[in-house]
Amino acid sequence: MEVKHFHDYLYSDFFHAYPIKKAMKKVVNSVDGMSNINISMLLNWAVKNLKKDEFFLEIGSYKGRTAIASLIGNKNSRVITVDNCDENFSYCKKNIKKFKFQNQINSILGDWLYSIDLIQF
Repeated sequence: MEVKHFHDYLYSDFFHAYPIKKAMKKVVNSVDGMSNINISMLLNWAVKNLKKDEFFLEIGSYKGRTAIASLIGNKNSRVITVDNCDENFSYCKKNIKKFKFQNQINSILGDWLYSIDLIQF
């Protein structure tokens, strides 16, 4: 991702005119998580601007809110999540399925440090 492009967009009308705000609210309101709508929109825009050979790696996915939000409107983007909590992993997988992102999100159960070799899409 081009850093200058990212910086310029952040200081333009990012938070006022981003077109996916309604869909983002649905995710933020229905999936338990720690990221708010502004963070979700920011990461969504960042994922939108990844190159074809890049992906978003989320360490500590909790119940999947951020990973799911990052893919709204980004049909060609990919996300890898890693979480070491069985319960969170189960909720995350259910939420990914609910929002139909199974083909775009690869979820790994385990400690990120020991999962490095598994991180692939």
